[in-house]
Amino acid sequence: MMTKNKRRMATTVEPKGQTKAGKALAFVASFCVLSSVIVGIYFGYAPLLSWWESVEFQVVADAQPTVEAEESSETDDRNWKVAIDSDAQYVAAIELEEFLKEKLGDGFFGLDVNEAAEVLMSHPWIKTAVARKVWPETLLVEISEHEPWLNLNNKRLISLQGTVFEPDNIALFGHLPLLEGEFGELKDLLDMYHFFSEQIPSTEFEIRHLQFKAENGWAITLANGVHLYLGNQQLTERMERFFALLKEMNKHQQQKIAYVDLRYQSGAAIGWQEESSMTRVAKANKFIATEAI
Repeated sequence: MMTKNKRRMATTVEPKGQTKAGKALAFVASFCVLSSVIVGIYFGYAPLLSWWESVEFQVVADAQPTVEAEESSETDDRNWKVAIDSDAQYVAAIELEEFLKEKLGDGFFGLDVNEAAEVLMSHPWIKTAVARKVWPETLLVEISEHEPWLNLNNKRLISLQGTVFEPDNIALFGHLPLLEGEFGELKDLLDMYHFFSEQIPSTEFEIRHLQFKAENGWAITLANGVHLYLGNQQLTERMERFFALLKEMNKHQQQKIAYVDLRYQSGAAIGWQEESSMTRVAKANKFIATEAI
């Protein structure tokens, strides 16, 4: 019979032998599995790397049109236009558009409407301006223009509010009364224009040209073509003398007057029209150059 100690020894020794064999088998199995995994990773990595490189290339290739699209968007942003939301007689929308783009140079997205209004106020014709955006590409402006009243030395215009401005198209305003010469400040010249206008009773004798020269004084051309030479003194009295002379003439005689020189203590010298208007003008110019004030 087997004693307890022998059974215990048999039980202990048997597993030791089995463990060594199992470990050997497990090692071999693990090595094979690990080798398979390494080989699989190695041969599977190349296609994976190739696929990734192709994806990266595609992303870079796709990024280029995006940049071009952004550039195109920026270009379109500068392609905005101006529309006028008020009655405008002397300026056009395309003119204001060119004027603003030259001064601002901004795209529509970054355009400051307050700055745009300030720039518009620097335009010769514009008195007041308000601007607002109308998406996607329109700057809507509401403006008021200067109302031309007088022509100053054929270089500038004076508005009804007394503002002096210098438009590019001043040649189109030859029909306005012309103030010519230098007489103190502009206010002084305007005061004299008002003074002479108040002396004239009807539109038939409306002032078309008021001229001042230091050597000859004041000269006026009326709407009916008559030239008046008034000098520098007794201006009110000399204007009254002219209209007193008219009352002594019939209509036909009045229409024949070329000039009236009132630069005398009393009376006046009257020049009559001849057949040629050129002769009439030449006589008047010669007369004013030679007569005393």
